[in-house]
Amino acid sequence: MPSVEQIFQETDFDQPQSVSEALTKMRSVPDYELHLLTVKRDTVVKALPDTRRKMALAQFELDRRATVATENLAKATTTRSGIIGIAGVVIGAVIGAALQWWLANGSPQ
Repeated sequence: MPSVEQIFQETDFDQPQSVSEALTKMRSVPDYELHLLTVKRDTVVKALPDTRRKMALAQFELDRRATVATENLAKATTTRSGIIGIAGVVIGAVIGAALQWWLANGSPQ
């Protein structure tokens, strides 16, 4: 797995294609390294420009991962609620048909 440092060294920030490739490579960086840079961003008063760029790469990747997790949760929730809704309609129809039959034929004595 590449580290943020390795990705940073290979990236030319003046070239959009190079930055795009760096952001793609950031997907394989472990969470703890991204969080470490985020903590550093929040605790360091002054940082060198290179360190700030590394922090920005880490923040972009953390934001992307959070967005993917949110989208996955939304899809799962929508799917489950749809299944539960369909099951409710089917069960309601069965109960309604049973009640209608029961009322039409009279209660058993």
